[in-house]
Amino acid sequence: MDNLLSGVIGAILGTIVTSIVSYRIFRRQTRIESNRIFLKDIVQVLQRIYVSELYGRKIPDEDINFLVSFKIVAFEDFDVISKELDAINLTIPQYNEGVQKTLGETVTSHLELSAKEELTKQIRNLILKIRKLT
Repeated sequence: MDNLLSGVIGAILGTIVTSIVSYRIFRRQTRIESNRIFLKDIVQVLQRIYVSELYGRKIPDEDINFLVSFKIVAFEDFDVISKELDAINLTIPQYNEGVQKTLGETVTSHLELSAKEELTKQIRNLILKIRKLT
């Protein structure tokens, strides 16, 4: 009887431990997958921003709004890139202002050039941090 009781208790404990481990693995995998989906979207927007600033075009408002809305996502992993996004969100309006000045004056403005260099640097730093997360 003692052997039977010990076996039943061992089987129950084994089932519980296996269930807990499986649940944690599943939760971690879903978090990684959802992070990849979000990061894929932000990388696409960053690529559009990079191409826009590479060719001296104004960065579209919907891309700026996406970056701002991305900050609403409260995953722990994204704290790493949060500061970089803040910096980019501050630099983009300066860059767009420089592009507007350039279009009005037909001469490349100093504001556009300095903001373009800063934006390029910030995007590269952010992409490096995103690569570390994936």
